[in-house]
Amino acid sequence: MKKISLLLLLLCTFITPVFADSSLTLEQFLRGYFSVITQNVTIPNSYISIVPKFTNIPVKSTLYTLFQKAIYLDAFPNARMELPLRKNITEAQATTIIRR
Repeated sequence: MKKISLLLLLLCTFITPVFADSSLTLEQFLRGYFSVITQNVTIPNSYISIVPKFTNIPVKSTLYTLFQKAIYLDAFPNARMELPLRKNITEAQATTIIRR
């Protein structure tokens, strides 16, 4: 019985959520995620014509450019809304974004 309890304790220790103790914001997550998915992909310059509809992303920012590329790749929807960029992201939210 002690071996099973120890095994369960070890499993729980190693299976903790990735974002549980993290202070990763949505903006930080999206910057990293978009940078990774656009890294080795050839994206034509026509992506520049895509206008992200998010109301709180400055036009002349690297985040805006990353959103243009992500929208072009259909990795993120283009919706007229304000994203909670400064709020911490949960594991469930990150999983939903990645599974898209």
